[in-house]
Amino acid sequence: MEKRLFAKYSPAWYTVMLVSAAAAGAVISAGQKQGIAGFGEVAAGGAMPLAYTSALLVGSFGYSALTGGIAENIVRLTALMILVITKMLFDSRRSPVFCGISTAAALFVSGAAVSAVMGELVYKLGYYLVYSTAAGMSAFAAAYVLSELKMHRTIELKGISGAAFGLAFVLFTSSLCSVEFYGAAPGAVIGTALTLLAAYGWGGEGGAICGILTAAGAYLASQSAGAACLFLPVSGLFAGHISGRRPYILSGIFSGSYVLLMLLSGMTSAIVPGAFTVAAGVLIFLLTAPHFSDRFISRENDENLFDILTCRSSFMTDTITAVRLENEKLKKIFTAGKNQPDEVDKLRRRVCTGCKNEDSCWNKPESWAAKPLSRLCAMEEFAAESFPAELLKCVKKNELAKTAEMLSRERLALKIMEMRTADSRELINNQIAIAAELIGSAVKMPSLRYSEQLTVRVMTSLARRGAEPEKVFAGYNPAGRFIAEIYYKNEQLPEPASRVCDIVADELSKQLEACPPASSGKLQRIRLSQPPMFELEVYGTSACAGEETENGDSSAVFTDGTGRSYVVISDGMGSGRSAAVESRLLVRMFRRLITGGMEHEAAVKLINSFMLANSPEEGFATLDAACIDLDTGRLELLKSGAAATMIRHGGEVIKISSPTFPIGITGTGELFTAVPEFSEGDIAIMFSDGINENEYRFVRELLLSGDDLKKIVREIIRKAGVFSPTLRSDDVTVLGMRLKKNADSYL
Repeated sequence: MEKRLFAKYSPAWYTVMLVSAAAAGAVISAGQKQGIAGFGEVAAGGAMPLAYTSALLVGSFGYSALTGGIAENIVRLTALMILVITKMLFDSRRSPVFCGISTAAALFVSGAAVSAVMGELVYKLGYYLVYSTAAGMSAFAAAYVLSELKMHRTIELKGISGAAFGLAFVLFTSSLCSVEFYGAAPGAVIGTALTLLAAYGWGGEGGAICGILTAAGAYLASQSAGAACLFLPVSGLFAGHISGRRPYILSGIFSGSYVLLMLLSGMTSAIVPGAFTVAAGVLIFLLTAPHFSDRFISRENDENLFDILTCRSSFMTDTITAVRLENEKLKKIFTAGKNQPDEVDKLRRRVCTGCKNEDSCWNKPESWAAKPLSRLCAMEEFAAESFPAELLKCVKKNELAKTAEMLSRERLALKIMEMRTADSRELINNQIAIAAELIGSAVKMPSLRYSEQLTVRVMTSLARRGAEPEKVFAGYNPAGRFIAEIYYKNEQLPEPASRVCDIVADELSKQLEACPPASSGKLQRIRLSQPPMFELEVYGTSACAGEETENGDSSAVFTDGTGRSYVVISDGMGSGRSAAVESRLLVRMFRRLITGGMEHEAAVKLINSFMLANSPEEGFATLDAACIDLDTGRLELLKSGAAATMIRHGGEVIKISSPTFPIGITGTGELFTAVPEFSEGDIAIMFSDGINENEYRFVRELLLSGDDLKKIVREIIRKAGVFSPTLRSDDVTVLGMRLKKNADSYL
């Protein structure tokens, strides 16, 4: 991920960055030397890589040479030289702590050496100790912010990260406030624009905090720049709370409150530079506000986080409840057409069949033997005095009594079995209800980094187009991709659902793709996202067993909308229609639970409970699923009694087998998981149980011989019958998948 997000820049871009660093060194050297501004370029050089530190040195040295100020800037120039040498020797060590220590040491050694030459070491040693410590802390803060951006693509405004960002912001502002143009400092102008952007993105709190940091940095550079920024925090607070975050209204409130506060304070000397600073900052803000994004800034928002968790938990609970209701329908599917024969008919077939008097007993009008046999079957105790009188002359009287008693015991055993089944079904339903309650109350950190700004924009744009949803949560996933979760009531979902994606894509000017709507029974959820880094090429084919016309295997390819794609095969017991019912049911339930937000292991255990409770006969189905993270390319294999998977990676073919039982056999519902090496261009082949072990060597040769996925899959199917060890072949399903770079990815 790090290599992908921070790939090498082009030579032209590198040149621009290096020239900018050199110009920054010259600008900072041109300013007044007090506070942070006195060591701004040293702290910046300590935090940056070697090339930019060298550029800062060139810019600072060049300006000092042109203006004759080398002697005046000798301490800072020497410190930059020491840093360049240090980075040349220890370039591989780029941790923030090392940057801070090396910066402090370079400035202290430089100051001490110059003081010793001038004979002032005793007087200035303590001064340079404090000076170098402050420079080291500033370098550490700047390096920490840069490392956070490089590793996580975001800055957390909390803890050490938030403190480092604040110190780096003050250092940045102070360094740019060291020079002034027409009474206004560049740092104050940029700080004003950033204060307005913070108020626009995060309200009054953002405007106030950013204004405070700007004012602090400006005062550390010079009193005149600080006076011009004195009322930025209050103006940012007012504008952020009152404006409704509309750029022009926010700018008007900010400018008006700032000027009013300056007039009321009596600071007449600072009115002109302050007004010029605010005007320039407002202009920059109005130009950048349409492009503002909080993508690289993250802050805690407990209220929004709780709202997300509540809605997600509720959606998961409704999903489980809906599956629970489908469980009742499933019972009818398994029991349909399995009516038990009448006990009188059983008694006749077991005793009367072949008797010489069968025709005379059963062919008389109204089958006179049926009524006394019915009374016999209904008896609870088989005593001679209660034996039906009509049957006393039957030649098989004793056999009738024994068989009726046997049937009575069978009837009792069946009732006990039904009671146990009913108890088990009730227990499972209770467990599901408890699970739903636990999920509803559970607190789990979502993978979505919430953005209030994006959420408001998505909600507003949909409402404006007549497609207002119940809830919207928008933000970024761990890979930095935009993701939105949009919830509708069933009757409110727009037709077609793709219209929602088109509206949001137009509003945000982003290329978006939509996951098919997922239903909880009460709500419909649509997930929108930017295209991920990778895409999956999938090709599959199947063949029926023997003379069967319907394949007992089922398969599916779907995505959960968060960047994870699933390829699933299920092989039902046997072949044909009966096996297809079980495998389709398993695939459908697995897909619904996964898209509803359930974890893999919990989903498998829940499906296993359903299969055990509702099948009156022994029935099972395998589960073979591949979960691919399309942001990272990570492959996770999920298997319950499934056949092995073949993977071609790095010129080698590996085989991954599952030691678990199929779903519906045991009460545990075990799931085997594996995370093999898998990267761009790799191929994985999944099989149903119709593929025999003898075929794996042939599959290995196919994988190593070429990249034509369709050809590989078709050849495997074509050879499946040849490798079958029995005369009667099984259903066969083969799915092949290859990981490819997504041409539409935003990265």
